[in-house]
Amino acid sequence: MDEFQRKLQCWIREMNRGILELIVLALIKTESMHGAEISKRTYQISDGKIELKPGTIYPLLKRLQEEGWIKSESHHPQGERGPERHIYFLTNQGDKLFQEMLIHFTQSISNLLTFIDEEFGLLKRLQTTIKETNKE
Repeated sequence: MDEFQRKLQCWIREMNRGILELIVLALIKTESMHGAEISKRTYQISDGKIELKPGTIYPLLKRLQEEGWIKSESHHPQGERGPERHIYFLTNQGDKLFQEMLIHFTQSISNLLTFIDEEFGLLKRLQTTIKETNKE
């Protein structure tokens, strides 16, 4: 892997890490759920574009729990066999963190889109392309 690919992969990894944290906190804020359910809901909501595999979701949940943003309770579903599941929910601090993350994320995206549009006019060109495509 050359330096370009290394830098790009590093940037994507860092960006995705923050976005995945925000997604997981948002889902848990809406409803307490176990890790597999978080993965399934993420996949459904993103129309299959975001797939949280066990090697991603469980270390993320463990880290968020160790940092005190989420907690879990062991739960053995009635009528189901197999191991206990950990149901995750936000702590008060986790809820505050989620709200602040969401505010900063939306502001950052808005600022980025404004910059791109003002500097490069990309959004206007994209809107024009979409309108032309819809006419056809």
